[in-house]
Amino acid sequence: MSAADAGLHEAIIEESDYLRKAYASVYAELLTIADQNLKSGLSLEVGGAGGFMRDIIPNLLSTDIRISTELDLRVDATRLPFRDQSLSRIYCKDSLHHIPELRRFFREAIRCVQPGGGIACVEPYWGPLAQVIYRFGHPEDFNTKTNRWEFESHSPMDSNQGLLYLLLRKHRIEFEQEFPEIEIIEIRPLTGPSYVLSGGASRRNLLPDRFLKK
Repeated sequence: MSAADAGLHEAIIEESDYLRKAYASVYAELLTIADQNLKSGLSLEVGGAGGFMRDIIPNLLSTDIRISTELDLRVDATRLPFRDQSLSRIYCKDSLHHIPELRRFFREAIRCVQPGGGIACVEPYWGPLAQVIYRFGHPEDFNTKTNRWEFESHSPMDSNQGLLYLLLRKHRIEFEQEFPEIEIIEIRPLTGPSYVLSGGASRRNLLPDRFLKK
């Protein structure tokens, strides 16, 4: 995705009252969960281009592999330029499924995060309605049949939206065995079907804002 594309992502959010409120709600929920479970201090956002997490979460470095004037740093999530145990938290909103070498990211996160810290993530949910829309009405891939966490990537927007299902359902035992340092604290849906029907920030609304539950 180019700088222009990242700007389009931001413009879609800015123009939609529903998306602005949905994003703000998710950011606030991530902060609440992190405050309840994780050490406070310097935090990192992975995949922040087009969003506004910095407006909600304090002590945050916003990064992305894409180019955007709204970022603090341009960073490859699989090669984090931070010292060992220099971060308290890593926030990911809809960005894990865009990382083609997820194992490398988790190893980098484990290296950079301090004891008592962790990763706070929101990813596409795998509910029945969401799966139908992801498979037939969304430009990104949704593949839960693969046994690989990696995928071929030619662009930062290439992805597998089924990665969360693979990690936390289909391959949960393998994930916990491979990364015993990562304790899964909580899994639950946040925004419900309205976010899916909105089309998110990747496309224009499937329904007008007035029909979507805030």
